[in-house]
Amino acid sequence: MAKNGQERNARNYELAYQHLERYAGTNKLMFSRFTTNFVDGWIQALLSSARAKEMYPICIRQIFKAAILEYNDYDRGLIRIIRFIVKVAIVVYKGLASVVRRMLTLR
Repeated sequence: MAKNGQERNARNYELAYQHLERYAGTNKLMFSRFTTNFVDGWIQALLSSARAKEMYPICIRQIFKAAILEYNDYDRGLIRIIRFIVKVAIVVYKGLASVVRRMLTLR
């Protein structure tokens, strides 16, 4: 992204990933760790920052979707990333944001 003139977007993705690493307590994150409870806890940790709670889950979801496209080969039956993480939608009512979570399975 940074090479394509999208430095600000690239930085937002970096910040989202770094926050997720801090929450996990490791810089070696595996997609298998992204359970409902893990993502829910991370989202709860984001609630103190309006910017983070709206942007970071979306960035991580996009990283996950890009990884699925890159590492899964459905034509040859090579499925390295089996499940999708929690789908996060940000709903805003009169200035108050609440995070709505539900499982989404990609098959």
